[in-house]
Amino acid sequence: MYSWKAGNEKSCTDIIEKAAMLYEEIITNCNDKQLVEISLYSLASVYSSLGRDDKAIEMLNRIPNKQCDPNDILASIYIKHKKYDEARKLLQGKLFKDINEITLVCISLGNIYQKEKNYDIAEKYFKLSLDMRNLFTADNNETVFLLIEYLQLAQLYVEIGKNHKVIEMLNRLIESYRKYNQENIDQFNQLWCFNELEQSEYPIKANLYENLYFILNDRKFNAINKDKEFIKIIDEIEQLKGE
Repeated sequence: MYSWKAGNEKSCTDIIEKAAMLYEEIITNCNDKQLVEISLYSLASVYSSLGRDDKAIEMLNRIPNKQCDPNDILASIYIKHKKYDEARKLLQGKLFKDINEITLVCISLGNIYQKEKNYDIAEKYFKLSLDMRNLFTADNNETVFLLIEYLQLAQLYVEIGKNHKVIEMLNRLIESYRKYNQENIDQFNQLWCFNELEQSEYPIKANLYENLYFILNDRKFNAINKDKEFIKIIDEIEQLKGE
């Protein structure tokens, strides 16, 4: 959009309205779903700039998936109309999801480098993700995010024969599980940056120890499954998963 080059407000508005007409034509006549989605997103932005926020919201609601995030414009509309509570809830939910997405990207990149046996870079990506998640700890020291990076690091270390590091990571993982109280959904609201998150934003509950017990009994850990410290960890997890 280069409407700012028009020189005066009327010319600028005319250009924006012409852009709106072009986007409307694409949405009506184009069979390319991705292009239609981008056009819906762009048209919502155009309508909002023209003060036609009802139409902007209508376009955002028509976006079939989240390649373009409608919340970016929707939040600005809420702020413009001084609906700050709605804007905060929306943006805090987006922040929570984005942190999850960024850390999962780091883990995926780490997995790629691990498969390529570039263990140094893989380790850095796992630790980068861990550092980001560790920024979000409630006042009662409960963790807001599951620190699955410890498991990723344990799997990396067992692959390269650093058994003492495997034990260290698994002990840290169990400690983080103890601090992660999935029954206490209010822990999110204790953080200043998530104080208005709604329950729908919270992770799905699961038996963490049962899942971990299954993973550690996989053949990936065969190289260490006779280690006394590893057996001790398995026994502890088996006890915890039954509680």
